[in-house]
This record gives sequence, structure tokens and C-alpha cells, in this order.
Amino acid sequence: MSSVMALILAVSFVLNQIVTSLRFCLEILNVILRSKFLGLQISKILFLSTTLVLTSCMPSEKELTQAVIDGDQTFGGFAGIASVQTLSDSQVRVTWVQSPSSRVTGYRVYDSTLPSFPAIKAEVGNVSSVVISGLSRNRIYKFRVKAVNELDDEDINENDLPGIAYGGATNAIVVSSTEAILNYSPATSGEITAVNTYCKTATETEYTLVNTTTDINLTSVNISGLVTNTVYNCRVSVAVDTIEDNNLQVVTFTALGRADHLVFSVQPGNAQAGDNLSQQPVVRILDENDNIVSGGPDATALITLEIASSSPTGGTVRGAFAINAIAGVATFSGINFQEAGLKILSARKADTSSLSFGSPEMTVDSAQFNITPGNISPTLTTITIDPAIIPPFDALIANGVDSYQVNFTLRDSYGNPVPGIRPQFSSNIVGDFLSQPLFNSDANGETSGSISTTIADTIPARVLSISSPSGLNSIQVAAPFKPGPPTRLAFQVQPQNSPAGLASMNQIQVAVQDAQGNLITTGALASSSIALTISNNVNGAILTGTNPVVAVNGIATFNDLGIDRTGSGYRFIANSGALNPATSNNFNITAGVPRVITMTGPT
Repeated sequence: MSSVMALILAVSFVLNQIVTSLRFCLEILNVILRSKFLGLQISKILFLSTTLVLTSCMPSEKELTQAVIDGDQTFGGFAGIASVQTLSDSQVRVTWVQSPSSRVTGYRVYDSTLPSFPAIKAEVGNVSSVVISGLSRNRIYKFRVKAVNELDDEDINENDLPGIAYGGATNAIVVSSTEAILNYSPATSGEITAVNTYCKTATETEYTLVNTTTDINLTSVNISGLVTNTVYNCRVSVAVDTIEDNNLQVVTFTALGRADHLVFSVQPGNAQAGDNLSQQPVVRILDENDNIVSGGPDATALITLEIASSSPTGGTVRGAFAINAIAGVATFSGINFQEAGLKILSARKADTSSLSFGSPEMTVDSAQFNITPGNISPTLTTITIDPAIIPPFDALIANGVDSYQVNFTLRDSYGNPVPGIRPQFSSNIVGDFLSQPLFNSDANGETSGSISTTIADTIPARVLSISSPSGLNSIQVAAPFKPGPPTRLAFQVQPQNSPAGLASMNQIQVAVQDAQGNLITTGALASSSIALTISNNVNGAILTGTNPVVAVNGIATFNDLGIDRTGSGYRFIANSGALNPATSNNFNITAGVPRVITMTGPT
């Protein structure tokens, strides 16, 4: 009976203590609600005070571990908490090494931020980690892990580790090939004193601190001095005094500049038409800081060369004029032009804006360069005369006054005019008057000379050829001259010394000519009747044979003439109407072969 009474008294005592504790808690809460007059932030007062109340009104850690524990109070050497890993701005992962003791049935995780009033945050079974959620952003916590046995007893370790709930880096904006902006979660509304930024390249093992700031209102950091086309991993952590979170939020980016403009790093060089440019152009794709864009879609963008709208002369770009850049550089080869003249190239980058980190189409013009004509072509160069002889137009008269202008148009094998050359020409007729060009060929490849003559065309016809520069004599033009009006007769074949008698003289020809001595082969007078007479017939000689004779194509041929008396210094005079007569050279008539021999005297 006495034992029962003792038990009843003990229970009454415990209940009385609990009621007393609850009254104490209510009094504290009442004080908290009336504490607005204090100069402290009400939120922090509420947080600290509520924690005090709740923990004081609950069995303390000390009370929970006061039970007599049989054997090892470390539960097999349990070391307690091993690490606190920040997961987000409201979560951390608490880990530990499980106790080897078979008596351990689970683990209890405490918020030990207030050492005197640790609060249970999680109770788990036989595992090695737990995620603690619902934490206040940017606030530092301390955590403790206790091993629990089948009797709900805890081990005696009091090891604490800090943890900060923070979101970390969110994304990166690449500004250029050497600069990026790293955005991160806000660090306000907590106890944060500094924000640290760490980066490493893909080939580095350790992070390097690249920036630290105490301005907790910032949400981004500018990172400069990056290596072009390099992959970076960056993270942002916050610190409360000397304690720093270890969140796993890593942002990966490549230091690529977005194409901003193009530049000819090697300008196109001069060349002769048809030859490759002496300097083949090189085009670079640059970002806004003039760094080569060596990565991303623009690093291999298609670059096309074309004649710029500002080019003084046109033409067609030949060779490999459209190539893909390699690491932001387009190196052209085999570029040439067949059209001569001053030129400007335009380089055009294809539109890559539909691709990630691409850019719109952009162009740049080159410096001016010159394409000179090639060698004079024997097939495209011409020589012409003016006036041109095109039927029914007639040739000029070979009077020594009328002249043709001889025109030269010098071109290379691509049809480009060749300036700066003074050609020479020749005629196949000896005795022509040739006036060679006085000036070099002009920008159109043109220059001129002239020809006049007193020699009408016969056979072969008159042909003018380019005699200089060499190799052009196949370039020819006919330059016909015709005789003037018939004005005179001329002995074309003179009489020779002959014996007296019938048809004893050589064949004699008399021609109808113009004033310059050119044979008249056409027209009425080319068929004139021409008569010969002896001009100095002092001994009464008689001319025998066919006489007069009608000219054929301007030539009268006397085939059977003879003079019956010997004599010296004979001359013929040829006459035909209004034509000026012609006088032959002197000739002699000698004794002929005797036909009858007469003998006189005594027989």
C-alpha cells in the first residue's frame, strides 16, 4: 500500500511540474506579444523568443539523455554529424556515418543554432542522411545528429556543423569572348555578410575566387579577363562572417563573343586580269571588343565575297569566293578577276541569328585594289579603217591626198581595253604613206594613225597589219585605194630595136592611166581605141600592122607592127581622143634579113 501511495505522489509531483512549466511558457509568450516598445526588429524577437519558449516547454536534450544507459554511451563510437550540404534557399542535406552498434535503431537531427535549446528537425531510421526543408533563406543554422537505440536513448556526442540555406548561381550571360555576367540568388533577408564567386575551367580541378562583395543587394557579378572559346564552371556562395555555404549550383558557359562586325585582316592585292590576287583576302569575325569569335555558330559562318556597291568598276569574283570560317577566320584562296579596273570587295557573313548565340547578316567593304589588263590578245584586238569600206560605198582614190584613219582597239584575252600602248602598223604595198599613231592607247584601249597613197590596189589587194607589239601581225584590215579618173596614156611595154620589115617589132603595150599612173581597168575609156604613129619619121618610113588597137581592161596590145626603113632614134606617139598622148622611148630599125639577092656587074 505504501508503494502505491509513493507512486501516486510521484505522478502528482510530475504533473505539477508540467503545469508549472506550461504556465511559465504562457507568461513568456505574453511578454513577447507586449514587446513592441523595444527597439529590436519584431521578426527577430519573435524568432528567438518563440524558439526559447518552444524549447523550454519541451523535454530538453539533456533530459532525454539522462536515462541510465547500459554499456557504451557513444553507441559504438558514433561521431555524430559529418557534413551539411546546401541544396537550395530552403533546404540542406545533413549526413553522418552510421553507427556500427546493433542497438542503434535510428537517428535524431537537431537544429542546434541555439546551443542551450536544440530543437528536433528530423527523426529517421537507420539511414546516413536526411534533407532538412523549410529553412529560412540566407540564414545560418547549426545541426547536430544523435544516434537513438531501442530504448529511445541518445548517444552523448555534441558535435555541431553549420549550414546556410542559399540558392546559388542561376545563369550566365556571355557578353563577349572575354567577359560574362553571372546571375545568382538574392542574398538579402538574412544574415549574409558577403557573396563570393568562384570559377574554374573545364581542365582545372580547383575553383578560384574571382570576386567577392559585401553588397548583399546585388544579384549579378561581371566576370572579365576570360580566355576566348574556353568552357567555364562558376558557382556563387554566401558567407556569414567566416562561415560559407557549399551549394552545388554550378553554371557552365563558354566564353564566346557574339559576332558584332567583320574586318579584312588581309586586304585584297592588285593583279593582272585572270591572275590570282597578289594578296588573297582574309576576313575575321569579331565581337564588340574586337576579339575573334572563335566558337559558336559564327565561328564557322559562311563568308561570301562579292563586288561592293561602292566599287568603281564591276566584275565577277572568281575562285573560292564563298567559304566557311574556321575559328572565326575566313582565309580565301584563288580569288581572281577577268574584268580590269579599280575594285572594292564586300565580305558578307551569313545570318546565324536562328541559332543559339548566332547573329544577323553583316558585311564589310575592303580597301580599293586594281586589276590591270592582261597581254594584248591577237583574237580580240582589232584594226579598222575610217571611212569603212562597206558596199556600196567605194574605196578612196589613190591620189596622195585622200587618207584613211587607221583605228586600233587593243584588248586582252578577257576583252579588257589595254591602255598605254602605242602600236605600229605596216602595209603590204611598198610606197604607201603611213602615219603611225602619235599617242598611246587610251582608257578604252584605242588610238589611231592614217594611210594615204598614190598607188591603187591591184593584186594582191592592200592589207594593213599590226607590226608592233610583236605577235599581232595576224590582225589585219583591207585598205583599198582605187585609181582616179583616166587622164593619159602610157607605154607599159616599150618598143625595142628591131629589123626592118613586116611584123618584125616586139609586142608593144599602151595603158590607159590616171594622173598618178594607175591603170584604168574599168569604165568606157578602159576600152579606148589607141593609135600609134612615128613621131620623128625623117626618111618617110611606113608603119605597118594592126593599128589602131582597142584596149582591153585599159591595155592596148600591138602584136604585129613593123617599119619598112632602117633608121635611128625612132619614137612612137600613142593617141586616144582626149587622153593625154604618150611618147615611147627611142628605138632603132636595122636592116632586115635579105629576101632577094641581086647581083650586078659582069657575069
